[in-house]
Amino acid sequence: MNQKQQIAIERGKKDYLETGDVYSAVSNMMFYIDAPLSDKEWAAAVIEFLTWVKDQTE
Repeated sequence: MNQKQQIAIERGKKDYLETGDVYSAVSNMMFYIDAPLSDKEWAAAVIEFLTWVKDQTE
């Protein structure tokens, strides 16, 4: 993961921990406007985030 992806993932984690809402967290990750992600970067970041969420619930 590059720095832009890490920032988006951390933003998603923070939002998820505050709200418990995966959809909201992913949506907020997408709106990390300071460093737009390419489609491939975005997909990899979302997969990483969703894997983290899955691990939190096990």
